[in-house]
Amino acid sequence: MDAWLTDFRDDLPKIDVPTLVVHGTADRILPFESTAARLRDEQLIADLTVVEVPDGPHNIGWTHPDEVNAAILDFLAGNAAGSALESRALASS
Repeated sequence: MDAWLTDFRDDLPKIDVPTLVVHGTADRILPFESTAARLRDEQLIADLTVVEVPDGPHNIGWTHPDEVNAAILDFLAGNAAGSALESRALASS
């Protein structure tokens, strides 16, 4: 697909709405460090919340639905995304 070869990074600063990225740290198809971490670290989107799902593979919505749903609900409620996720991670430790 031609879109896979297109570099959209110049378009990212144009996003002017709160944005949530939920990404698994064990994604081998789109590695976290090459995708979501770069969005965060390079501040490519102004109002960005990144929630890392520890050991989450590609398609974390299927494999980690509780963590993904908690992150989305927190984000939509205006809370710090990931607070429920962090609480679950601590409780399961």
